[in-house]
Amino acid sequence: MRIAALVLALVGGFIGLPAALCSGMCAVGLSEGSDAAGTAFMLIGLLGSVLGIVGGLFALKPGMMAAGMLGAATLLNALTLITFNPLSLLVVLLLLIAAILAAIGKVMVVPVEATPRASA
Repeated sequence: MRIAALVLALVGGFIGLPAALCSGMCAVGLSEGSDAAGTAFMLIGLLGSVLGIVGGLFALKPGMMAAGMLGAATLLNALTLITFNPLSLLVVLLLLIAAILAAIGKVMVVPVEATPRASA
């Protein structure tokens, strides 16, 4: 399940990059020309997407750090849903599923075979 979390987080993170730009432009349009709102929403979306990509890369390692990073990325990208961006909804769903899979997934450990020792 950790590999699925990795794939979903990478896809969601990379789709989230243009979604962040779209959220910024939508925020400027909704707030009637306020560039500060557009910049804020774009930066929040970009930070969430980059955190999703990094969290996806940590999904194969043991521990709950990947699930926490993906959860934070989901929340950051969920903030951009205020701008009514449908692409951000897709990103939030992908990152949410990746966070759940990273939290419940087990890390597969391959046992090391005993190497024969040379007789002296």
